[in-house]
Amino acid sequence: MLPTKEVLRTAFDQAALEINEGRGTNQLTTDFYRQIGESVFEAGYSALADANTPRPSEETKPPLHCISAPAGSGKTSFAMALAAAVVRTDP
Repeated sequence: MLPTKEVLRTAFDQAALEINEGRGTNQLTTDFYRQIGESVFEAGYSALADANTPRPSEETKPPLHCISAPAGSGKTSFAMALAAAVVRTDP
């Protein structure tokens, strides 16, 4: 079961903060990185919702959610935060 967007967002923000603190930087909290984090969360939540939505047939594939950003922009770090948030909010 998919947690509510608000519950998952709270866990995501906490996990991103922990990753940031573990690195001893404030990099993930800058305006640029916050925008990347927002994109990762929104795309990730949409993908999770799509995966939990019944499809008319097995041939019908859910849409692909893509985040276009340069290397080193935090996509992987925020994806790790999302994965942690999903695990932490699993009922």
